[in-house]
Amino acid sequence: MSYSCRNARPLQSSRLRRAGTLRHKFARCLRLEPLESRIVLTSYLVDTLDESNASDGQISLREALTAANDNLAFGDAPAGQSGPGNIDTITFAPSLSGGEITLSTLRSLTISDSISIFDTNSTPLSIDGSGLSRIFEIAPNTANVSISNLTLQSGDAATESENVGGAILIGAGAELTLDQVVLLNNTADDGGAIYNAGGTLDVSQSAFTSNSAAASSGSGGAIFSANGNFSVTKSAFTFNHATRAGGAIEIIDGTVSIQSTNFISNDVNGLAGPAAPGNGGALHVTGIADVTVDGGLIIGNKAASEGGGFWNQVGSTL
Repeated sequence: MSYSCRNARPLQSSRLRRAGTLRHKFARCLRLEPLESRIVLTSYLVDTLDESNASDGQISLREALTAANDNLAFGDAPAGQSGPGNIDTITFAPSLSGGEITLSTLRSLTISDSISIFDTNSTPLSIDGSGLSRIFEIAPNTANVSISNLTLQSGDAATESENVGGAILIGAGAELTLDQVVLLNNTADDGGAIYNAGGTLDVSQSAFTSNSAAASSGSGGAIFSANGNFSVTKSAFTFNHATRAGGAIEIIDGTVSIQSTNFISNDVNGLAGPAAPGNGGALHVTGIADVTVDGGLIIGNKAASEGGGFWNQVGSTL
């Protein structure tokens, strides 16, 4: 909407500049224009270590994720925002610095809408699966999910419908970015810490330690990537174990980039259980994948059969 200045009337000045000359001031005309529509994204501040859904005046991580996923108020958490490119945020109160959220019988935390989860406190918060459940499950085709500055520990997928991804399961077509995340002591049949079922996984400045693919033919002690795109930069894989292949990482298909990343003391030599057969102490490529490795250290990795460091399938590019 706007107003025209066409009918503005002159106002006489109360001051004469010259004899016989009257200087006029014309009234200014205001133009009113509509503002562009704006969406205020929802920012959740988690202020309790309790994972319950109780309406108690505090927002738990589970409440925040449920509200953000459904874009409806849930418990004490307000509704999230929907639509492409709308990324809600979850942060943690200073009082939770260095604390631990322990998952129990409520099972894993589901993510089905774009979200950024990050801890700005000086001592990162931990999320502990208690050996009872996976920690995060990212639904297929969920875009723009990021997790930063957290520790994910003791996740176990044994109670899930699929025993894969002890800490994180990435559905086909989903997108996950991890930055400054520690994944510690997580367990599953395949992908002790993370199972990528055909999504996009980008990892930077993170540490994978003592994760295990402990099934009789378990692969990918830290990460199992079945397909999709996977990149890891400036990270470290240490003391991860598997029985079949890929003490740290198992790749089936897809495109993989590993930059400035260290592989130290990973194992397919019996630490996760009897080797079967035990190939690729650090990295194992089973299918037809395109893998690039640039920089980093490969030290002290062990295989019971072949490829103490890396093992590459015929037809793959490494």
